[in-house]
Amino acid sequence: MAVYLSNEMLCHIFSYLEDDTASLTAAALTSRQWFDCGIQSLWKEENGNRLVRIDPSRRDLYGRCIRKLQLDGYLCQGGDSKTRAQASARFRALDAKLSERGRLNAQWVTFLNDYNWSSLREISFSKVYVDQALLEHLGNTCRGLRSLRLFHAINFQPADFLRLLEQLPSLTAIHFCEGTRNLITSEVFAYLANRRIIQVLTMKEPLQRAIMENEAATSKSFQDLRSANLNLVIGSMDRFVTVMPGITSLSLELWWTDTKMFKTLSRLERLQTLSITIAYKLEMPPEHILPICNIKSLKKLCVQGKSENLRAFKFRDSDFDSLVSQLNDLEELSFLVACDMSFASLKSLSRHCRFLRHLRLLPSNWDFDALFSNASEEPLFPHLESVNTVPEWNTMPFVDDVSRSIIAREKAMLFRFHMPNLNTMTATVHGEFEKEVLEIWTELKRNAVNP
Repeated sequence: MAVYLSNEMLCHIFSYLEDDTASLTAAALTSRQWFDCGIQSLWKEENGNRLVRIDPSRRDLYGRCIRKLQLDGYLCQGGDSKTRAQASARFRALDAKLSERGRLNAQWVTFLNDYNWSSLREISFSKVYVDQALLEHLGNTCRGLRSLRLFHAINFQPADFLRLLEQLPSLTAIHFCEGTRNLITSEVFAYLANRRIIQVLTMKEPLQRAIMENEAATSKSFQDLRSANLNLVIGSMDRFVTVMPGITSLSLELWWTDTKMFKTLSRLERLQTLSITIAYKLEMPPEHILPICNIKSLKKLCVQGKSENLRAFKFRDSDFDSLVSQLNDLEELSFLVACDMSFASLKSLSRHCRFLRHLRLLPSNWDFDALFSNASEEPLFPHLESVNTVPEWNTMPFVDDVSRSIIAREKAMLFRFHMPNLNTMTATVHGEFEKEVLEIWTELKRNAVNP
């Protein structure tokens, strides 16, 4: 009989092996799941040096099994004075304070060249020193690498980066994070645009400013780009739409907004997933965002404000109706901003978005109770599979527990009727009555009882 253990449990077991590297190695080689946890344990901060103590005859086997590798300087903050001295002596170009803090363990970098990374699919560099020998080794052995994430790559230079890219024919995703602006040159940008295989690109400001100021952006186009994560603080939407016309997934963090910006965005005819996060202290009139209703291909829409900015919208029922009126293929909606809307907005949603499968709302905005009371005899959300909120029903004076139970059951059965395919309901329960409704709904769903 097969026994399944969670990754957390397996890692806990590995922690008891302590410094017994032989046992750790043997266990990790037993199966795929054990191996993943073994690697996780070997690379933990307090166990960072274990990987370099593995017998050389085993290193090649380990390297060929690893799929995802994260080189994070923060994970090796430990280390004795001797290790830090070795790091300082080996990498004199490093800032002295960085070495003194022990953020870099020289042995990690030294011994990485002893492993065969032929099965590696994802790699992340974060605050680590990468020398030329390691770059060449990765380029020679990581031919199947698909995702590359750079975060404060200390000594990366554009020429080194280009050489590495040329050796990675399977690369489809690049994430430029903070500390890598020096890599965004005309040559690098032109190379990425010409390559025509990059499908995922993440750029954070100020990287975007460097890219948008680059002349290559006007003459080259990421025709095959499918996903991007952008932090817009400058008027660059026109340039992005021109450079990335085939994009299907877009995540925006907005620090400014106007009507023209979303009208430009609506030119992305293939866009299927759009996530909009409204930054602090930014108010967005409804008319700014309404043009996205013209993106007929949209299937997933997320609109949210940061924790201190949930009231970024002044939405009314009529505004919401205009927003969803043409989004007939919408399958997932997350509308996590406070608005002045009634059950009429839910009714608009059920009328226009008949294929909606997932719904996330703020509890204070939506009144399912009133909606169901004014509903027709047909289910309002026939395809809905998950919803993250229930109405905050007002407590009422119940005559007795029997009457209370009957009313709660009636409300739960309304959910079952209007959302027949609902599998998951989560809610913040504010009272015993709401809790009872939720429990009865769960029971009805479990027993497949139709009203």
